[in-house]
Amino acid sequence: MTQLSDVLQQQYDAIIGEVQPFIDSDLYHQGVARINTILESIPEDDEHRLFRAALLAKRAELNLEIEDDEAAWEDAQKAMNGGWYDAAVHSIAGWAMYHMEKLDLAIGQFDKAVQEDPNRESSLMGRAMVYVDQEEYDLARTDLSHVIQKNPENANALATRAEVSVYLGAIDSARKDVERARSLDAADPDYGLLHARLLLADQEFDPAIKALDASIGDDDPLLDAILLRSHLHFMNN
Repeated sequence: MTQLSDVLQQQYDAIIGEVQPFIDSDLYHQGVARINTILESIPEDDEHRLFRAALLAKRAELNLEIEDDEAAWEDAQKAMNGGWYDAAVHSIAGWAMYHMEKLDLAIGQFDKAVQEDPNRESSLMGRAMVYVDQEEYDLARTDLSHVIQKNPENANALATRAEVSVYLGAIDSARKDVERARSLDAADPDYGLLHARLLLADQEFDPAIKALDASIGDDDPLLDAILLRSHLHFMNN
């Protein structure tokens, strides 16, 4: 893992202190703009190379938040070319490549991120998502289980492991995971829809309808949930 000198670290911390209020308020574009202004004032020489790389890594993180995957990837690459290597920048690069459907590049970056920090949730989740897309379900389950072991309240990891368990034919495990996910985040419509489908597999129609009701009650209901609920009501009449 790359580190700044004590003096440069203090300067970096001060800059992040300026940017953090934008991040806390989800004003990521303003955070990017602030880092842009600061980078313009920092010389592009060997003395400041690592300092600039650290700021580029931070800008990559913000670009990922605003779903500018190309900019996030470009900044992450510049940061690494400048000598900045840590789990965060590799994870950012991995997610950018995953969103751009470049799975081989994504898995390479996630592997490096996990090597740097074996317990970083975003890296493990990202690698698991690549494994799912590659139909490497056992590998995906291993990474998701690692995340859940470290953070049993990660509802997304639980729900994703439930989906993986379905592919692996472990329906009981899938139900346990999605029920736990819904207990942590009852408002997520995807969890309700998955739960309903698992209930239907056991012909539990009324509980399935209740799960769908919760999904459709969301501000942005899922079309699949609406159609499935309509079908169940038709079957019950």
